[in-house]
Amino acid sequence: MVLSMTGYGRAEQERSGRDITVEIKSVNSRYFEYTSRMPRSFAFLDDKLKKLVNATISRGKTELALTVVNIGAPEASISVNLDLAKGYLDAIGEMSSALGVENDVTAGTLTRFSDIFTTRKAETDEEQLWADVKAVAEAAVENFVAMRAAEGEKLRADILSRLVYLEQAVGEIEQTSAERVQKYTEKLYAKLKALLEDTNIDEARILTEAAIFADKTAVDEETALVSVMQVNNEVGAVMPIEEISRRVKEKNPRTLIHVDGVQGFMRVPMHMNRMGVDLYSLSGHKIHGPKGIGALAMSDRARPLCIAFGGGQENGLRSGTENVPGIAGLGQAVKAFVRLDDPASDMMELKMRLRDGILQAVPDAKVNGPTGGAPHILNVTFPVKGEVLLHALEGAGILCSTGSACASHKKSASHVLTAMGVPDKEIDGALRFSLCPMNTPEEIDETVAQIRKSVEMLRAFKRR
Repeated sequence: MVLSMTGYGRAEQERSGRDITVEIKSVNSRYFEYTSRMPRSFAFLDDKLKKLVNATISRGKTELALTVVNIGAPEASISVNLDLAKGYLDAIGEMSSALGVENDVTAGTLTRFSDIFTTRKAETDEEQLWADVKAVAEAAVENFVAMRAAEGEKLRADILSRLVYLEQAVGEIEQTSAERVQKYTEKLYAKLKALLEDTNIDEARILTEAAIFADKTAVDEETALVSVMQVNNEVGAVMPIEEISRRVKEKNPRTLIHVDGVQGFMRVPMHMNRMGVDLYSLSGHKIHGPKGIGALAMSDRARPLCIAFGGGQENGLRSGTENVPGIAGLGQAVKAFVRLDDPASDMMELKMRLRDGILQAVPDAKVNGPTGGAPHILNVTFPVKGEVLLHALEGAGILCSTGSACASHKKSASHVLTAMGVPDKEIDGALRFSLCPMNTPEEIDETVAQIRKSVEMLRAFKRR
């Protein structure tokens, strides 16, 4: 059953000489928030009513109003102290005679002296009163739930109808958006080629500009979040985060910028405030920490919604027992990287050594991606099938991949290389090499030697 977060219920009954009315209304809220309005003399019922309502309504800002009107026996009796009233009358007469003024005292005049009256409230049977109020309150709650159910059904029908439209709209957008970005990429490529009169154009930069264009055109006043890779995990292209953030926030200053820093953390500089980043996520296993642990850095502007309710761990963002060994492992991995002397520079030297060695050993190999880029990722197309070469290198103790490690079991062509305009035949021969600060020049040279040997072997086999 779908229930609306807003609702209203009312019940009115005559019980034990009283006309009792209970009204309940609720609006959306993360928690159960209860307020009430009732005569002070019935305040002892408030806690009981709160528990009764909370048994059915577990969430929402809920207000209860209780009205009780006696329609039978009077609520109170009034008696008059006649001796005191006579005393007031005699005193007024004495004062009139002494001062020579008219004595115009009436019964109404004496009512001004409140102490001559005594009010006695009728005794209340609290148990009976609660039984009567409870019955009416239960009826009001029942009506409240019925209204929420009716409203919920209307919302359900409305949402389902909108989902049909959204599904159709998304299908149309998916068909046209890729074409739009592709056309922009081709237009940008042609323009740069004409300006430079050169075919040697940085394809990674073309890809980056296309990504910026796609993000910018997608941003409007309702865009809550834009998520961008810091480093492309297949070709090592470093995204211009600061520029993307600036362009996005020119369209909508309220839009939050999230950066996926899994490939960039501890390898590519990141300054959240200067670059306009609101959320930055990272993973421990990419810096030799344990798998299954990561971190999310947030600016003061970011207020993510809770994704797991319970004990309120992780500052209320994600409840559940914390992965203490994983957290400790991540901390130690960060410390190990910090202690290294310029690991990014060391990895870049190894990457350039590997690139130059491959191009010398296999002259018709082609590097995919920027000349520089991230210091730890190198993507190369070889003149043989990448999958076959991968297994040949694996047999020699050298591990690499045919694309993203996250998509290593997918048989489709790399969407990154496809977007860069790399022909399918070249994509089929592409391998990705990932480096770390612990790699040595000797390992790089051995890798180059094994690549030369494997490519020559595969070529000879192919000729046969």
